[in-house]
Amino acid sequence: MNQVRGVDLLDLQQGMIGLAPAVGGSLAETASVSLESQNLSTPAAMEIHHHRTQSKSTAMVTWQAADDAMRHTWKGPIEATEYEACGIAALIVRESNGLAIIHRSAKGTGFDFWLGETGSTESGASLFQEGMRMRSTGTLPALGVGVESSKPQSHVGES
Repeated sequence: MNQVRGVDLLDLQQGMIGLAPAVGGSLAETASVSLESQNLSTPAAMEIHHHRTQSKSTAMVTWQAADDAMRHTWKGPIEATEYEACGIAALIVRESNGLAIIHRSAKGTGFDFWLGETGSTESGASLFQEGMRMRSTGTLPALGVGVESSKPQSHVGES
């Protein structure tokens, strides 16, 4: 399953088992601000490179237009870019691999989130025995998703 047809950032507001709806909404807001700072308008085509299958797909990314409050709240470009990448990556991984965020990783572990099958729970050892890790920036320790909004594309790869 690698074909990604559409990514609606407002879906983040629904949350996932390991992503509270309020946090998902914040990720959606930062992505809106960051994408619009690159002079993009919704919808924008994002090319997705799937390294495991050596294939590409294109997703239409849609978002709520940023308002002044969002722009003032998420003015820091480093933080906004990091949160934008996490939000977009979470949706791409869900759509292309059937995985959802089930647990946030502790700081300093080298990755951002534990992933599990969509609809899975955080019960017992399955989180650590069967879960996959996601890092939305930097190197690819497990499932890496690099998001580049200046020329909308992402890279999804496993190591």
